[in-house]
Amino acid sequence: EHYNAVSGRARVVFRGAVQVPLGSDNSTAHQLCRSLLLENTAKVDVSPTLEIFTDEVECTHGATIADLDDEMVFYLQSRGLDRMQARSLLLEGWALDTMSQVPSKRSKRRVATKASRLAPEAAARPANLQSFSSI
Repeated sequence: EHYNAVSGRARVVFRGAVQVPLGSDNSTAHQLCRSLLLENTAKVDVSPTLEIFTDEVECTHGATIADLDDEMVFYLQSRGLDRMQARSLLLEGWALDTMSQVPSKRSKRRVATKASRLAPEAAARPANLQSFSSI
């Protein structure tokens, strides 16, 4: 799996390719690119491809491009957070989820903190997400 969070004038290009050659029966391959497009000025281009030249394989590929879920933002707002704080908290959680296999807690925290500031609203006034730990 490949994860992206894109804002500002950033552009991400993902060109994934899986090739399963003849004679590779019973092979397994999965490819997925998940992208958060946080502003209309950012761009994401994805092209996951599969080339399968044999039988009896399990292969999948796909891509998603979306903004943060408005219902999740609304839910957090109903619990007292403003829109910017809700988006920042969701971005932090998204980053921690993408880093779940990384053993370094310091690296996880650094990535989560940077991700929480990707929301356009967060640049103006970063939220103190430590105060929301009980939500």
